[in-house]
Amino acid sequence: MRLVMTLSVLLFVALAGTSVNAKLAETEHDRVVAYTAFLESNPFDAQAPAMRAWLLDWEDKSKDVVDVVCPDLFKPLPSKDIPYSSELVAQFIFGSAANQIANPEQKGKLVPNQLAGFRSMLKSYASILRSKPDAHIPRLDELSKQEANGTLEQYLTPLIGTYCKN
Repeated sequence: MRLVMTLSVLLFVALAGTSVNAKLAETEHDRVVAYTAFLESNPFDAQAPAMRAWLLDWEDKSKDVVDVVCPDLFKPLPSKDIPYSSELVAQFIFGSAANQIANPEQKGKLVPNQLAGFRSMLKSYASILRSKPDAHIPRLDELSKQEANGTLEQYLTPLIGTYCKN
């Protein structure tokens, strides 16, 4: 009986250790993708500020992604007068980075990464609105309708070409 109990404890410890080791083995790229998805759904979570800080630091140092932010596409963002403006613009950057990590062949490709960034930002915006229904931003409402209608890519592609000149 003791042998069975000892083996059970050892098996439990081994399995628990495997879980811990899997978490320790997580790559930075996995973290980028996971944090980005988490922030899309949980922009107000207690861990969100630390995740954003980590992602921004990673983005600043990384050579694995190409960040392109075209300010005219975001108008009226960023703005101190618009609630959650900085979180939304940051989410765009994270979405673009996560897309490049998940699809390395798209590194530096303007249209797919701009679209991925906008889609990530719109997911986060929808999550914000669920918690803060008065936080509407007309431009993002318009883009959300485009996404819901399946016309976001068609709508944004010419604008990306116009506003994202190198």
